[in-house]
Order: sequence, then structure tokens, then C-alpha cells
Amino acid sequence: MALGVDPSNRLWSVWTQGGSVHARRSRSAAHHFGSPTAAGPRAAAPPTSSRRSRSATARVDAFVNTGGAIVHQTFLPALTVHATKKTVTVLDDGFGVAATLKGGGHTVHTSAAGQGVARRLQAAHKRSRSAPAGYANTAFTKP
Repeated sequence: MALGVDPSNRLWSVWTQGGSVHARRSRSAAHHFGSPTAAGPRAAAPPTSSRRSRSATARVDAFVNTGGAIVHQTFLPALTVHATKKTVTVLDDGFGVAATLKGGGHTVHTSAAGQGVARRLQAAHKRSRSAPAGYANTAFTKP
């Protein structure tokens, strides 16, 4: 496991589990965390280090020792999507996010508070995706 804090006081936690590398970001000084992001190569050992990228997009670069090589992986923060039959809420560590959700040939836009009307996402296509700029692609299921 590796921890890193960026200049905006966002804490990143990077770890390996089940042979994959995962990351989570906290915008609340570690009071709570956003959804985990899983990506990258199969790893045999915990991350050796992580660092906050200096780009405009919030992300973290992790370096993992697989036992035979040092592997680099970049993570973007993940969103949490809560969907009911009528509404959808998109959050980044508890903070609302304006997002565009797509599913079943329909598109739903959420407000800056992360609130939207989910009725337009067809029930026949329950699996939908959300990926605003600067965030990892997030899949969610509408009940």
C-alpha cells in the first residue's frame, strides 16, 4: 500500500488486491473516500510508490514492483453513481458532479449538485456508463 497527498489536500491510497492495482481518492482530508478505481497490470507486490501528477487533471501515478519489473499505472478518480428508477446521483467522495450518463440510447445530464432524472434511461438497457472529463469511466446499473 502507498499513500500520497496532492497540493489540494487530496489523499490518494494505492494498493494491490486479487492481483490487480487499485486506487481511491479522498477530497475530505481522509474523512471518507470516493469509489475505488481498478486498472492496470497484474501485480505480485504492493505499490512501491505513488505520486500526484502535475497535470491539470487530478490523477495519481503508481509504480508497482511485480517481482520481475517495475510497472507504471496512472489512475483517475472514480465516481459513485446511485440510481433509482426515477433519479440518479453522481458523487465524487460525497460531492456532487455534473455528468453525462448514457444507456439504452438515451442520455441524462446531472446538475452541478450531481442530481438527474433517470426515467429516460431505458429499463431494457440497465447497464449504463458515466465518464466526465478527468474521471475514470464508471459503470452503474439502474434498478
